[in-house]
Amino acid sequence: MKIDFNFVPKESNSFGFNNSSVEINVPTKLKKGLFINSLSYSKYKINYTSTESINTDYLESFNSIEYSLKYLNILNSNWSYSVEISPTVSSNFESKILFKDVILNGELVFKRKLKVGSFQIGLLKNSNVGFKNLVPVISYSSSINDNINYTLGFPQSKVQYKLNSTNSLNLYIKPKGFYANLSDAIMLNSFEEAEKALFQSVITGLNYIHKIDDYWKISLDAGYQLKADYKLLNNNRSVYEFNSKNKLYMGLNLKFDLLKCKK
Repeated sequence: MKIDFNFVPKESNSFGFNNSSVEINVPTKLKKGLFINSLSYSKYKINYTSTESINTDYLESFNSIEYSLKYLNILNSNWSYSVEISPTVSSNFESKILFKDVILNGELVFKRKLKVGSFQIGLLKNSNVGFKNLVPVISYSSSINDNINYTLGFPQSKVQYKLNSTNSLNLYIKPKGFYANLSDAIMLNSFEEAEKALFQSVITGLNYIHKIDDYWKISLDAGYQLKADYKLLNNNRSVYEFNSKNKLYMGLNLKFDLLKCKK
């Protein structure tokens, strides 16, 4: 089980947001491979300034509910793969849930062991980080020594340094965002309306992880938004863009291993 809280402060001529989420993953071993059932809920709370030219009353909160089924298997001594299907309901929920609130996310990733490290390649769609279309997955992972390992590629790169048995540091760069339906289209003017909201950002920062005991882990994030785009769409065409700025990013994460507790 994982609980996340993230915060980006509001600045002049811009916006800030609070993001909270909870996720439960349940792995099941099979004769061949592993199934992972996941259920997650995320909420974005947007804090606007008074400088926007449109009414933001129906754009202050976005919610996402996702069920995910992931299968991992080994093909041979060098190759393995994972395939995931994740139906997601993502909306501002200003009215009842509609069919257009449903988004089908998923991934197909192949992993190859190398003499040194491993290589991943595949495709991913995840509206919960702002990917409304398929994007490539490509990365290389390896270790420098027992304390330092790294992953370089897209959509995420990181370097992890193990301080000791209970503490570690991660230096990362990764995407953050959401893609959501507007339950009721918002009229921007007499001839234009918005049907979707899209927030895409790239953040880099330092993540400190502390292992409290065999069951609990806590982590703290301090980072910076290198890029942030927030806009309203109609038929995948941008019809309104908010004045976004690069700014500080902070987060808190708590993980609890229920399976270890059951054992």
